[in-house]
Amino acid sequence: TTKKDLLIILGDVGINYYGGFRDTGIKESICRNEITLFCIRGNHEMRPSDVQGMVEIDYCGARAYIEYEYPNIIYAKDGEIYNINGRRFLTIGGAYSVDKWYRLEMGRGWFSNEQLSKEERAQILEKISGEDVDFILTHTCPLQFQPTELFLRGLDESTIDNEMEIWLTEVEEKVSYGNFLFGHYHADKQIRPGVQMLSNSIIELPKESEGTIDQ
Repeated sequence: TTKKDLLIILGDVGINYYGGFRDTGIKESICRNEITLFCIRGNHEMRPSDVQGMVEIDYCGARAYIEYEYPNIIYAKDGEIYNINGRRFLTIGGAYSVDKWYRLEMGRGWFSNEQLSKEERAQILEKISGEDVDFILTHTCPLQFQPTELFLRGLDESTIDNEMEIWLTEVEEKVSYGNFLFGHYHADKQIRPGVQMLSNSIIELPKESEGTIDQ
């Protein structure tokens, strides 16, 4: 294993969870390992663009974020298409936190911009409509892919904001893709051929070429 090996994580990475010095130890620990992380943004973490010291770079034909102190942690930018190992990856992060009010009541972290705004969704959809990619990588998923059997019991579903999931349904319709992979629901499940929810499982992709960081 070398730092050229890339591990893609579909959100809730836990690296920018606190938004301060408490994240430093986690990042230092990751950078001692011989691997590079490519992180999709989840809902329980700060947007990379809001992290102090983060810079935007060219990466695999698109834009991404990095902290130069931690060069093997790369953060995907929402709505970008990356050419990695000869394959095209569309990345979209963010989701609504169903435990939002509990987290606020208990004084735990919650980020008000955890979801894409209406304006951001419109801009991204205009940009990617008609594209053909090998993979769509998201944190949450289109409404029709939701694993409803995993929803929290006793939670009033009418209070849940599904704007991201409804919008991703439109993304799924307007972008041609080979595989759709998402996280968020903390379980592993094949929704249908080519659509999979991942939590603990790792899918290994054959290497065809290597992406590089162009600073």
